[in-house]
Amino acid sequence: MKVSVIVPVYNTAKYLKQCLQSLSVQTLKDIEIICVNDGSTDSSRQIIDHFTASDHRFKAIHKSNTGYGHSVNMGIRAAQGQYIGIVESDDFAEPDMFRSLYNAAEKNRVDFVKGNYNTYRENAACPAVFEDMLGKFPYHTVFSPQDNPGIFGVHPSVWASLYRKSFLEENDIWFQETPGASYQDIAFAFKVNAGAKRLCFIEEAVLNYRVDNAGSSVHNPQKIFCVCDELKEIERYIRNRAGSRAYEAQWLRELEQIAAWIKYRNYMWNYTRLSLPYQYTFLMKVQEELKDIRNQGYESQVWNEGEKETLKQMVDNPDSFFVMTAKGYGDSRISIIPVLNHSFSVRCFQQLVAQFGRIYLYGAGRIGQRVWTCLKLMDAADKVKGFIVSEAEKNPEQLDGKHVFVFPEIQKQIVEDALVIVAVHSRHHYEIALKLQTGGCKNILLIDEKIKSWIYENTDAAV
Repeated sequence: MKVSVIVPVYNTAKYLKQCLQSLSVQTLKDIEIICVNDGSTDSSRQIIDHFTASDHRFKAIHKSNTGYGHSVNMGIRAAQGQYIGIVESDDFAEPDMFRSLYNAAEKNRVDFVKGNYNTYRENAACPAVFEDMLGKFPYHTVFSPQDNPGIFGVHPSVWASLYRKSFLEENDIWFQETPGASYQDIAFAFKVNAGAKRLCFIEEAVLNYRVDNAGSSVHNPQKIFCVCDELKEIERYIRNRAGSRAYEAQWLRELEQIAAWIKYRNYMWNYTRLSLPYQYTFLMKVQEELKDIRNQGYESQVWNEGEKETLKQMVDNPDSFFVMTAKGYGDSRISIIPVLNHSFSVRCFQQLVAQFGRIYLYGAGRIGQRVWTCLKLMDAADKVKGFIVSEAEKNPEQLDGKHVFVFPEIQKQIVEDALVIVAVHSRHHYEIALKLQTGGCKNILLIDEKIKSWIYENTDAAV
């Protein structure tokens, strides 16, 4: 068999029929389509079973929900084809997709081949828009990532590619089996590029990539840090390949540099797509990693001068970088308030404390207790209705006469007219802010290093 197409499916009944229909009419007939149903709770199973009953090339694997990566890996292991293709169940293929990819792979004897794609918006005036993602590289020309490391910067687009199955197996290339659908294509694409000796690109758009599916992981704010897990998987893979001596030492050093560059690019991508409240906390969360990237230097040619300068700004003055780049900064409707410079942060802190009649401190540790001391010195102790913590264990029931609540038990009391001051280390800001906002909290103040410094300076004599 020439090609096995893996279709991971989870609750995409709205789009699934169009996807599978596009595969049933492929001009390359010697294919199998393996639908891996990841415990869907909608009518996806019935749609899959309809296709398996009417076309012998369709095969179904129905299983409990274990996530995207495990689903694709299961499909690859079950595949009988010489080549592996992957199609997302909310996308749909062009009729010649697998004929074009297969012919290019066979003609050029490559480890993998990649085509362009159309971005697809259902109700747009022009639904399908061609994306020339590969145009900076020559088409129908065999080359290798070692000679062209810029390939690592190409969109992963695993669903517009065709991989020789033996190449994947020989290089131990699998998707990371994390829960859900959470950017597993990033590490997979890196592994493919790291191991490939021969590849080629074709110009035509082979697939319609849907960008208006609200259920996609790129629209899910709770998956923001999943990209960090994928970047750790890249680092793990490099270490394992180094241990097995699968790559030459020089290529391993280059891969380490490229991995740092990919981490920077993905962190920038994540940062730019977030809403303002989460941009700042994400920037603080990854500060140490960004410093490590800069300290590694820029030996690889993949870095350009603009990226180097941006990274320098992010590390040397993250607050200034945030002010210059944040979405909608200054919009009074934003209620999660990162504090940005010394004078502004002090005024902001003082004004908000004066404005609200009910205040809760999220955090009962050293930072939370210092903020509490500061509030007492500001004659705002009566406004403080208690402390909030994430779990009862290791926390007292009361602190200095104030009750210690466990979230979400306190949730209903902080929804409308209360101010919650998040007084924990900045690396935890995002998780707590998201939890509070998801729970309906309207007014959240994040304490950054500058306001914390001011509080400590003004409370040293009182502790």
